[in-house]
Amino acid sequence: MHTFTPKRNQQPVTSRLVPVAKLVVSSPGDRHEQEAERLAERVTRLSGPLMQPAAGTTPASGATLPDELRSYFEPRFGHDFSRVRVHTDARAAHSAQALGAQAYTLGNNMVLGAGQYAPHTGAGRQLLAHELAHVVQQDNGSVPPMIQRRLLVTGSKKDIQAALYLLEPASGFTLQHDPKTHEVTITASKLKPQSFVLAGQLATIMSDPKQDAEIHLGQDQPGVSFGAFPGSSQALDDNPVQEIRIDQMMALERDVPGAGVAKMAHEIVENYAGHDPKVKENAWQFAFGEAHNRALDVENAIESELGHPGARRNSFSVTINPGKGKPPFFREIEDRGTHFLVLDKSSDKGIVSNARRVPRVRVASYTINGFVANSTTLPKTAAANLAAIVKDLKKNPTASAFVEGFASLGKTADENARLADKWAFEVRDQVILLAKDQTGVSWHRFETIGQPDKSRNSVVVTIDRPDI
Repeated sequence: MHTFTPKRNQQPVTSRLVPVAKLVVSSPGDRHEQEAERLAERVTRLSGPLMQPAAGTTPASGATLPDELRSYFEPRFGHDFSRVRVHTDARAAHSAQALGAQAYTLGNNMVLGAGQYAPHTGAGRQLLAHELAHVVQQDNGSVPPMIQRRLLVTGSKKDIQAALYLLEPASGFTLQHDPKTHEVTITASKLKPQSFVLAGQLATIMSDPKQDAEIHLGQDQPGVSFGAFPGSSQALDDNPVQEIRIDQMMALERDVPGAGVAKMAHEIVENYAGHDPKVKENAWQFAFGEAHNRALDVENAIESELGHPGARRNSFSVTINPGKGKPPFFREIEDRGTHFLVLDKSSDKGIVSNARRVPRVRVASYTINGFVANSTTLPKTAAANLAAIVKDLKKNPTASAFVEGFASLGKTADENARLADKWAFEVRDQVILLAKDQTGVSWHRFETIGQPDKSRNSVVVTIDRPDI
């Protein structure tokens, strides 16, 4: 876990991570984290009953800590927890899940994952005690009262103000930019932000003593759609600045509320991850892949918190020629699983003129059977399906293909996952090869996954298009 170090009126962020967490929101070896764990263990070992009403009752989300728990914990900590709020609803559970956390604390707000509120159990009390220990740390001033200079933003005053304006409502923070040092700090925060994930990510970045996030805001930068990761390993070492088109972010947020905020967070987190020494030591394409995947997790989680569940599968563009003397434009299609995000952009400067979320329309679905173990060769019966898939994709240039491989012939689940993955990618590659059209039918239009199955040895290709 990681403790956010506040100035006056600021709130720290901590989280209790499970081992498989993808989002880096904490540092389990941090001395404040270790101190909280020791304090929690000592407190929960102290004798004394916990009254049963608290054991069977979950407080309303956002309510104060129940009296029974205050009576149990306050004498043990020697601390007043009257300001603590407990969040246990579905939104809280989802944000904890998105962070890969059992629970985390934002100031005096304790956010618990699904099923984690269990004060009648030893593990449940330990979890509550750990999070309350962070509240004690903050109030006692054991957390140093300085924020490290970690989120660095350059650009015009107007562009920087626009970026802060974009981030503030969802994060619940009041943000301040220092034009001399370029640092962004938090000067105040609300009890319940629209997005706990955004608040947690910003606070984590600003308080990381070892790792920066550096962004430059502008408008109409060459080669930048929304944001641009440093373009080489040398750039990551020498000048690891993320270029962000704030005009695009604001246009997207104007048309599709929540999407601009989520994409802005994506670019910031991607750059922050790019500063990770363990990421930077890899070849550039692997460094970008890791940073991009972390950022996608954050983007998807924020979108979901703001009311638009789904996860980005792929993104591609087509050229639209409306005729009647009107200029052609680019239509960018983003498949988000539950829906499509469609953005129309001018063909000259790529400026977003119209963005919207639209429902999915099923074009077709195909199942290819007959795969054999230890072979990636496609069954002979696949030829007709491959030809039909190519025809559908060419006829529907805005359609996206979801390719799922299933395997049960292997001896282990891992072996089946690898086999299914190979089959799915082979189907995708053969479709692209058969299409002979790298522009219209390219890998950008595919999302490909493989997974073990109990009985199937097949590949299912589902083709959907946006309803426009």
